Amino acid sequence: LKVLEISQNFEAKTDSWDELPEEVQNEIEEALQEVENGETIPHHEALKLIRQKHSL
Repeated sequence: LKVLEISQNFEAKTDSWDELPEEVQNEIEEALQEVENGETIPHHEALKLIRQKHSL
């Protein structure tokens, strides 16, 4: 939810948002949609997956 708040504040400053490359804007919007859809995993789970993948 904090990401959504930051994004909303960022988008309110249209000059900053408009300065981002379109590709970056699209990636941010896609990530926000994933958050809204509950398609995320907790940080500790992400670290666990990375450690397993890279044998850390």
